[in-house]
Amino acid sequence: MQNDLDTKFELLRMNAEHFAYDLGKSVIIKPKASIWIIFMPIFFVFYAQKLQKYKKDIQDFARGYQFTKTLALGAAREEKITGEPAEIFFADPPKEVGTPEIWEVVRAVQREEVDILRRHYLKLMDKDGETHADLVRAAYTTAGAYRSFLNRLHKAEEAVNEAVLTHLQTTPEARATTKAIEKRAEEMRLQEMDTIFS
Repeated sequence: MQNDLDTKFELLRMNAEHFAYDLGKSVIIKPKASIWIIFMPIFFVFYAQKLQKYKKDIQDFARGYQFTKTLALGAAREEKITGEPAEIFFADPPKEVGTPEIWEVVRAVQREEVDILRRHYLKLMDKDGETHADLVRAAYTTAGAYRSFLNRLHKAEEAVNEAVLTHLQTTPEARATTKAIEKRAEEMRLQEMDTIFS
């Protein structure tokens, strides 16, 4: 039983990681190689540095994007092991960003997102399957049922983003970037849904 749970946990963790990484690759602009690299190889050094930064930015983005997903997956796993709902603990926010009151607002909507994801992961962990797609098909049975979950998740993520945009990252650039990320994440999830249920 524990091995089965560990296998499913790892499968779901890897799927979430791949999704976050692929999302990062699709929203972070990759530096383009210059024709000058051919004529002046020293420019390759600058390009290589930019490429390294790009890769690090994707990894940082993926880690940040997965924050609530990781909490939810861990909580679902703990609940499956103990039979009791897991308590969700958020790390202390950086003191230089926001106030405790602002972070309480953000954490409240993050808790809602984590709860939606926790229930989703529990549902998947209750099913049998060799792949993420197998688990989703077994848990939701129809594209419409899965789409309903995706809509709830999208609304929860929007609520978290809106809290952050309202209280912490208030620039127009932050809002535009966040909306682009939300749009791309939704597109990717719908593509995945179509693949799973085709």
